[in-house]
Amino acid sequence: MTVRQADKSDAPALARLHTALFPQRPWDTQFWESSIGRASDCAFVTGEPARGFALIRAAAGEAELLTIGTTAPRNGDGRALLAAAALSSLDLGAERLFLEVSSRNRGALRLYQRVGFVRLALRPAYYSDGSDAEVMALDLCPQED
Repeated sequence: MTVRQADKSDAPALARLHTALFPQRPWDTQFWESSIGRASDCAFVTGEPARGFALIRAAAGEAELLTIGTTAPRNGDGRALLAAAALSSLDLGAERLFLEVSSRNRGALRLYQRVGFVRLALRPAYYSDGSDAEVMALDLCPQED
């Protein structure tokens, strides 16, 4: 599974993918271009042509997975994108990687739990469809007891 860091030339493809996967709240090309240009952000793409993406933002020792998605679920893209996001978060100085996911997205929840994310909180009726948001975190620098 090949995951690479996105550059500004990927912005139109990332916008198309994001719109296809998240039609209720799509991010346009301009958003992706500005994120790719920020020192605190890192975007990833998988596939040729692009079929998956992830975007993280790091600040003050923490990182957040802002979005992740693939048009080919259950083929390893999600796990590969998460691994790239975690490594990049470490490179950006983060000790924890946070995310929010709909409680209805069972496939994503299983993946996040398998790679070590733990649930920290629940935000009731957070999403426009009325689903709850599960706030999860992955310790990137686990403390030994």
